[in-house]
Amino acid sequence: MFAAIMLIISVVLTVLSYVLRPKPKKPEPNLNIEVPEIRQGKPIPVLFGTRFMNNPNVVWYGDIWVISEGNAQQVP
Repeated sequence: MFAAIMLIISVVLTVLSYVLRPKPKKPEPNLNIEVPEIRQGKPIPVLFGTRFMNNPNVVWYGDIWVISEGNAQQVP
């Protein structure tokens, strides 16, 4: 009898904790994407140590895909 009461209490508490748990919020999409660019004649910076470059001059960046609500498209 005691085991049955403990089982019922544990089931009730499990259901209660599932119902009262915090609901996760949907993340907002980041539409402000900064893609590095290449321009002929742009000076090449010489850096010493560890630095952050806001707009580096790159040759190839990789395939960038935008995925939104179930459909994907490649950024030209």
